Amino acid sequence: MSQGDNIHHQLVVKNIVDNAVIATTTWTLSSSDALKNYAYYYRYDIRGNCIEKKLPGADPQYLVYDHADRLILSQDALQRAKDRWIFFKYDIQGRMVMRGSVVLTSSHASLIESYKDVTIVESYTGNTGNFGYSQTYIAGTYTPYEVIFYDNYTYLSNSNIIPGTRSGYCKQHSEVQ
Repeated sequence: MSQGDNIHHQLVVKNIVDNAVIATTTWTLSSSDALKNYAYYYRYDIRGNCIEKKLPGADPQYLVYDHADRLILSQDALQRAKDRWIFFKYDIQGRMVMRGSVVLTSSHASLIESYKDVTIVESYTGNTGNFGYSQTYIAGTYTPYEVIFYDNYTYLSNSNIIPGTRSGYCKQHSEVQ
């Protein structure tokens, strides 16, 4: 692990690991089964955001943040095998407006570099695509899991957004009995 790349590392080893492994001054996660199976490993960027997290017995989880230090992409080992990431999009007030999965073939390092100086802000436009929100950032083949609307009910007039006609859902508060 290199310390000259402006990345900070933290390693936590459970007591079960052999003292010989702990006493070693240099190591890599790929060369030690004890570290793979028993160590908690965290890697931080220069702003203090955790960009990689490895828990005992699991492959690392990758995390990407925008310029406002908000989590915008997350990927575990199963998602990595399919180039899939979980994305998070925010509005101008920093509230999450959309969460879902997206296919991105870029590497973790290039995504960190691409978004470190960009503040992800999507706005409600009322368009019929993308559930009424702009599609300015994190473009790709995506599947939304959650879309959140704030401040008013103008989205109800967009028939492409309303998920269904179940009784009692998608009604303004004053209409609910």
